[in-house]
Amino acid sequence: MNNQDAILLPEDLAAFPQDVMLQRELETVLHRHYPGHFWHLDVNIRQGLINVRNLFLSGAFGFRIKLQGVFSASQVEHDVMVAGGELLERYNMPRSTFNKDKWYALPTDFRGLHIHAEG
Repeated sequence: MNNQDAILLPEDLAAFPQDVMLQRELETVLHRHYPGHFWHLDVNIRQGLINVRNLFLSGAFGFRIKLQGVFSASQVEHDVMVAGGELLERYNMPRSTFNKDKWYALPTDFRGLHIHAEG
């Protein structure tokens, strides 16, 4: 492989390892509080954003948490835990271990996507 074949990464990816580490830590928090759910977080420390989604419920809807300058790790964990619980409540799922029967009983739209409660 010569230099022409090398792939150059943009500077925006400089924080990538920290993003992945924080993502894994926060997903662990969600799995501890709400086990069995299919949690997915998008973490971008450079932009100061964390997106929290439950892919069993919707890949399109979730919560965005904005990080303000210097932040406390315990506060971020708390905010992610609250966002996960709120997401479950919006779909009328209990804040507990994943319940397959409740999930099957959720209302869906004409595309088969789960409908969240208005509010």
